[in-house]
Amino acid sequence: MMRFKSSLLLLAFAIGFAPMAVTHAQCPPTVPVQGGAVPGPLPLFPAEPKLGPVFREVTHFIPWEFPLLLIVPAFVMDLIMQRTATWRPVVRALAVGIAFFAVFIAVQWPFADFMMTPAARNWFFGSGYVDFATPPRSPLARHEFFVREPTGVMFWRNMAIAALMAWFMAWLGMHLGRAMQKVRR
Repeated sequence: MMRFKSSLLLLAFAIGFAPMAVTHAQCPPTVPVQGGAVPGPLPLFPAEPKLGPVFREVTHFIPWEFPLLLIVPAFVMDLIMQRTATWRPVVRALAVGIAFFAVFIAVQWPFADFMMTPAARNWFFGSGYVDFATPPRSPLARHEFFVREPTGVMFWRNMAIAALMAWFMAWLGMHLGRAMQKVRR
């Protein structure tokens, strides 16, 4: 979960920062490339756990998890940044941050549902790979969804906090990007 939150914050900051630091005359608008990769050839190489506790037999390398679908909200943010160049920075950051948050939820939520199905347990998506330290009864090992917030009120409170953080990080990225425009060699 921490990886999820930090990725969102970092991307919202970077998307706000990069277009402001580089003018359109210097290079065209860009959409950042996702970190990580599909599982690839790692499961082809033999491996064994060297640390404990070992909850499951592992005979090959376990690849990273499939990356979050950040490319779609990044593309939407890039489009908004191009079309709102004359807006006030606070309003622009609000539009960019909320759009990022909304598009990310709209894209990642159904994809996360798919990643828990048997159809995603293949070499490309790699959701069937579970490392040696994952207990057999954990929701991750059983491919089950587990609720972090005990009530719906807490869920919506956390979603509101995430939306506010997306707006703030977009504003901060734009502010620091404008400061970087003033840096000269």
